[in-house]
Amino acid sequence: MSVDDLADTYNRELLDQHCPLVTVRHRVQPMTQWFDTDCRAARRQTRAAERRFRRTCVEADKQAWLTKCKALRSLY
Repeated sequence: MSVDDLADTYNRELLDQHCPLVTVRHRVQPMTQWFDTDCRAARRQTRAAERRFRRTCVEADKQAWLTKCKALRSLY
């Protein structure tokens, strides 16, 4: 057994001990009828505006984000 094989075995055992594999079940649920492409586009634009504001902290970006939030709420 080479040093690399020994190291791989040791690392695998450590991973199995500290990070065991876990089975996660995820149930896919269809989107609701009212959530169409317009809603999806508005949500993406709102989140993009939020990320821009949080990155820049400029008041104009904050106002743009809040305006998109209001438009998104009225669309829902």
